[in-house]
Amino acid sequence: MGPKTKKSPLPETFLKSLADSLHQMAQPLSIIQASMELALLRKTTGEQFGEVAQNVLDQVARAVETLRFTSQMARYQQPASDEANLLLSDVLHAAVEDLSRTLSTAQIKLALDHSGREREIKFSRTRLRQLFFYILQAVQHLSQPGDMIHIGLQAHAGNIKLRIFQSPEHKTTNVPKASDESFATRSLALAEAIVVGAGAEFQLNLNPLLIVVDFPVRRQSKHPVTGKNRFDGTTPAQFAAGPH
Repeated sequence: MGPKTKKSPLPETFLKSLADSLHQMAQPLSIIQASMELALLRKTTGEQFGEVAQNVLDQVARAVETLRFTSQMARYQQPASDEANLLLSDVLHAAVEDLSRTLSTAQIKLALDHSGREREIKFSRTRLRQLFFYILQAVQHLSQPGDMIHIGLQAHAGNIKLRIFQSPEHKTTNVPKASDESFATRSLALAEAIVVGAGAEFQLNLNPLLIVVDFPVRRQSKHPVTGKNRFDGTTPAQFAAGPH
């Protein structure tokens, strides 16, 4: 009997993300309120009013973005309607193929390790592809051209572990831009919401980058993938064409 998967504390994870999002949304709303109050209290020229209006529009855009993020987080806590038995490796390769052009342009290299006898997991195919999309997007924003991203699938009797880590091309510390880090943080938060909402476990370390997702498997299902297959790709296109 394989190791048991420890589920993440769903209410704590979601409530923390919700609280952070509401806090982020409060700031632009406060700025909008202050801008409008000042515009009404003092004489405002047409040019000044235009500046106020532009500022209000910018802050509304920030609030809407945060609201959409919070809505997505909440949606991933609800059961998916298309849950099915599937192979993790199949969906992974399809997701990488979808992003192959973007990753290739960013000059990010991928390598896949696949070991053990893979069993099916019960998961929404749509959400699983979204999960890989969010993770790979975050990886792209946290990486530099030439970096190697290692993706490992380790199949055990009771679970499958997805392990993603970064090997920088240069030994200097990679400090991403604030905008890239913010984008990556949100993408990874959505990835965690999908994983935790489905009853799996998500672990994250940003420096150095390490993502571990632990999926429970269906005990009755066995897939004839044995031994160890290794595929090292220099481009996402090669990775997508690698063995499953």
